[in-house]
Amino acid sequence: MNRLILLENSKTSFGSLHKELEERGILEFRVYNSMKEFLDESFQKKEDLYLVVIDSLIADFSIQALLQLKEKFPSDYLLLIHNIDDTQQQKIAENAGVNKSLIKSSNTADQIKKIFTSLGHIV
Repeated sequence: MNRLILLENSKTSFGSLHKELEERGILEFRVYNSMKEFLDESFQKKEDLYLVVIDSLIADFSIQALLQLKEKFPSDYLLLIHNIDDTQQQKIAENAGVNKSLIKSSNTADQIKKIFTSLGHIV
């Protein structure tokens, strides 16, 4: 079974990606407010494949943290959400192992749902 992991700067604010994903029918996913928290808590990963969605505004976001994440979970799909169209940051993230980058928009949750479904999870 695939699992969606959301690393978001705010999981409670109205209009957040967390709320939008729930509105799109993705109800069972974990939300973390820091990359460190996710890395520390997921030391015993199950056989599941993760789609890890990372908001680039998360407080402890860094390329080094992305590298640690990819090293720990090499087979997982990393999706980075940017708030501005910064092609240089996107290229650096891609070199660090991010599978795809998206610019945050009104249809970001739909795009995430489509990727999640394509990885084999039926929503």
